[in-house]
Amino acid sequence: MKKILIFLIIISFYSCLSRQNIRTIIEIPSTPLSSDNYFIQGWKELERNDFRKAEIYFEKIPPDSPLYLTAQGFLNLKQNQLQTARNLFEKALTEDPFLPQALLGKAMVEELQGKFQEAFNLYNRLLLIQPENYWLQSRKQKIKETQSIRIKSELDLAEPHSQKYLKLLQEYLVYNPDDLNAQQKISETYLSLKNFEEALKSLIVLHQAYPQDTSIIKKIVSIYIDKEELENALLYAIKFETASAKSDEAAALKESIIEKLKLSKIPLKIKQIIFKDQINRSELAGIIYYYFSDYLKMTTTPEILTDITSSEYQKECVILASLKIMPARADHSFDIYGIPNRNSLVIFLKNLFEYLASQQIKIKLDINETIPEPLDIPPEHNLFELIKLLVKANILTLKENNTFQPSANLNGLEVLIALKTIKKSIN
Repeated sequence: MKKILIFLIIISFYSCLSRQNIRTIIEIPSTPLSSDNYFIQGWKELERNDFRKAEIYFEKIPPDSPLYLTAQGFLNLKQNQLQTARNLFEKALTEDPFLPQALLGKAMVEELQGKFQEAFNLYNRLLLIQPENYWLQSRKQKIKETQSIRIKSELDLAEPHSQKYLKLLQEYLVYNPDDLNAQQKISETYLSLKNFEEALKSLIVLHQAYPQDTSIIKKIVSIYIDKEELENALLYAIKFETASAKSDEAAALKESIIEKLKLSKIPLKIKQIIFKDQINRSELAGIIYYYFSDYLKMTTTPEILTDITSSEYQKECVILASLKIMPARADHSFDIYGIPNRNSLVIFLKNLFEYLASQQIKIKLDINETIPEPLDIPPEHNLFELIKLLVKANILTLKENNTFQPSANLNGLEVLIALKTIKKSIN
């Protein structure tokens, strides 16, 4: 009896010891993505699995800060309290959506709970902040490799062109966005399922990769004609004509679309702008006003412009200048014959978005993340994010070699497409 009692005491002692020193296989990066001294010291203790010391340091962080919530989240994460950790990270991100430490914590929770797409996307966001971070790179690569292998094995068993097959391809594309073979299979599957809207998105991405492939361009033109979006159809018919070295087939297709456009209900003076290879500021004001006149309300004193007497669009110039969508020059001239470029259009669209937002008019853009980013606009450019948004929303298209070419002159067709797409997105 005495021996049994001693044995139970020993077991109890080691049981208590094991509870004091919780072991975990959850590894955290050696750098905490923070410059806060208390957070750094607490992080070092977390790496050693000394949660008591880590908590002492973390308690010195201001308790009303999102960094404090994040620190508590990592304490729970390291002790396998994943749901509590998730709640703390999400609360921190509610207060500061860009807090790197909280983004890291949430990414780790998503990965540990098997939500690999969410984790992958969060690691991508963090790599924009710290592109050279090896730990983040390795976690992202590990998810990519394991999930790609799994998806490929499931694709082998799925029926081609079925909904399951399509869903697996889309999931594969999350981890391998540059895989054009997968993009090709997605477009073919959508076409077989007669989902032309989604097929169009994939075909546009493929066209950016293979701009000379006339079979892709013809499919795009065909879908736009069926959707009765003749302006977009004409845009790609022109690209078809260029890619086919002005073949008779391409010329005939282009002319047939032009004839249909001429019969459309668009006012004559707007139609005249559409077919111009280069438009001036006055004509740009005219076409912007045509599409957004229902939303442009004059609530300020009209701007006096000194050079618009010869313009067909005097009223339009005054309204757009007064609302600061197309601001006048310092000398109160509108520069009606000035030639705007693509960069100018982006600025005017930015002003238009801001004006619509001030009038509580909501815009819901349909973003196609698989469309590549413009290669000739550096991320540091003050308009990079907006240009990327306009491209991925198919408001403005990329030119040769995935370039935006901000200094290129505007043609009437691309302006009309941009404005029409934005108007359709007004919610």
